[in-house]
Amino acid sequence: METQASSVALRLGAQVVFRGRQPLSQILASSEAGLGYVLRRVSLRNGSAELRHEICDGEGGRLYTNPRMWPLIVDRFSEPLVRAVRGPPGEPPLGTVVDAMAGLGGTALRLADTCGPACRLVAVEVSSPLACLMEHGMQRLAGHGEVWSEAASRVEVVQADAQDFLAAWAAGNGAGAELPDVVYLNPCLDVTRPSKEDLLLHKLACLKPVGREMFEAAVACAQRRVVLRHPKGMKLPFGLKDSTVQRIGGGRSEFIVVDSAKQLLKYVTPGLKILM
Repeated sequence: METQASSVALRLGAQVVFRGRQPLSQILASSEAGLGYVLRRVSLRNGSAELRHEICDGEGGRLYTNPRMWPLIVDRFSEPLVRAVRGPPGEPPLGTVVDAMAGLGGTALRLADTCGPACRLVAVEVSSPLACLMEHGMQRLAGHGEVWSEAASRVEVVQADAQDFLAAWAAGNGAGAELPDVVYLNPCLDVTRPSKEDLLLHKLACLKPVGREMFEAAVACAQRRVVLRHPKGMKLPFGLKDSTVQRIGGGRSEFIVVDSAKQLLKYVTPGLKILM
């Protein structure tokens, strides 16, 4: 674990810290990046303990991919996101799903779990620090021998611009011979009311909304459908129409399901150039 921590910290320009009683702000005073890769032992209710890995900035910001941070979806068939990605009952199992804006990997882990052991989950993240945290976090999760471990072992982390990655895959230069069945697009974070932890995430993330070219690349790549997370009640983007897409509600957001590139060609607005 110490070797892994040192490797990640080196990539992030952070200082490795074994958390004790000294204030973190004092420890990080000598860090050029102002970041610390903090290792701390946490006691659990069952009497056991685990070593937590966190990136901290000394000002209340923390980022981590640790056990129990993302409870798995229990009622998986009623969850709106799962219904949107898995598709209707009776459809063949999914072979590959791409989470194209994966962040720290929480959604990727849940989708890997709910889509079943035969599903390959490719998690794409443009921010090098976040991709680094996610990659090593999934490796740790996979080695825990817990309920989330099998799913974590099937999450492949790719540090890349999602638009370029999807376009290359659609052109035959991507992450496998077979195109993915589903591409999931989750736009940038809500920056209107960030928490202290979110402020650090915003510093390290690339806060970029889903644009037309990104959507086109996803459509060209997905064999079955593109799923787009979208604010509930807002006008559909990219010339999409309610008569030709499915809306699946979920709290303040909803999931827009576009079935396939061939169907999409029938109803997009003029000027939308599908990359095929």
